[in-house]
Amino acid sequence: MGRKKIRPVKRQKIETEEQEEVAKAIELLQQSPNDFVEAAAAEATRIDLTKSDRWIYLHRDTSVTSTQSSTIKDETRSIILKRKIPRWLSGLALARVSETDFVNLKKFFQMFKDYVDSNTIRKEVSSSETSTSTQWASWSGAVDDPRKRSFGFLPETKGYNPDIRNKHLDITMPTGSSTTTETEKHTLSNNGNEDENERARNKRAFLVFDKSEISDGVVKAIKNLCLVFRENLLLKDGKEEEKDDEYDYRVRLANCLRYENLIAAQPNLHAGRALLPAHLDDPRKDGFGVVILTIGMKDSGTIIFRDAKGLHQGVAMRLHQGEAYMLADRSRDACTHGVLADYQPVCIERSNGDEEEEEKVKSQANTQLPFSERESLNLRFGLHDDIIPMSMVLRHWDD
Repeated sequence: MGRKKIRPVKRQKIETEEQEEVAKAIELLQQSPNDFVEAAAAEATRIDLTKSDRWIYLHRDTSVTSTQSSTIKDETRSIILKRKIPRWLSGLALARVSETDFVNLKKFFQMFKDYVDSNTIRKEVSSSETSTSTQWASWSGAVDDPRKRSFGFLPETKGYNPDIRNKHLDITMPTGSSTTTETEKHTLSNNGNEDENERARNKRAFLVFDKSEISDGVVKAIKNLCLVFRENLLLKDGKEEEKDDEYDYRVRLANCLRYENLIAAQPNLHAGRALLPAHLDDPRKDGFGVVILTIGMKDSGTIIFRDAKGLHQGVAMRLHQGEAYMLADRSRDACTHGVLADYQPVCIERSNGDEEEEEKVKSQANTQLPFSERESLNLRFGLHDDIIPMSMVLRHWDD
């Protein structure tokens, strides 16, 4: 007898073609086994691609790039987006990392991972700090979360100062964070003093690099990205009237975006999970950084942005390996962001009427993880109340 594929659940009506890719990812999340994706399916249901939500998809035009300073010889360039970035998402920008710079960043990223994977005992640069065995910390704060991260501090940057690391960084999840699932909250609550335990785990994820370990190529790559995104912040939009104080704010952000103002480089391992849930980067906690750059280091994903004021507006943007995006201004201060990893759907077939065989095939499929092993690198620049008042962020949350 013939074999046929199981038909997928009928998707809700899609209003525009731009929503198609996001809808596919969400449909897959909704159908994914819970033990693989934990709360991803529940999170996906909050993203409503019906008339009640207004979604746009930012397309890129890689054939046209903005002109940048001639001092960048390796062609790191901002990418022109075909759809205009809405005003509530101002400060978002996308760039393609030059081939040479990306090679250097990949080497740094791999060295970083190797150190942490091997639990290398590192002697801190300052004599006042003790030697530690570096370990991964979980992305959500829950000890059983497979999504991992670490925090690296580079020479000749602000974060290299031990006073900054030890006195000005409180790397814990914000209380009641929407990114923490009920299971994760239960796990955290059973750990006694939640903040202290999480703070200690994150401190073990600190890695202070010696100057000999950071090549000139890595420093140059970061400086090139800073220059490209700095020039992007300083561009004026001639199509809209812009208040002087808004532009002055962007000038301050641009001045912050320099290598010496780097606080930490943060590798993120998504571990085959479908989702990094939509979240705000709380500058008082683990979301530190006045300007945040994220580089796609492995595989691709769809970055989801939502306005934080409940106006049912959303933007989706693809981020490929070797590309970077910037969160600054409103996109950093007043918008949630999350990531839907790429997927490789498992094809499930059945023989007509053979329920036993169908269940066997389904069981085998459920042991496979269809999502990409996405990896990314955050570069976090500047501390609030040092360069930019904390109130510039918190005022958006209080409205």
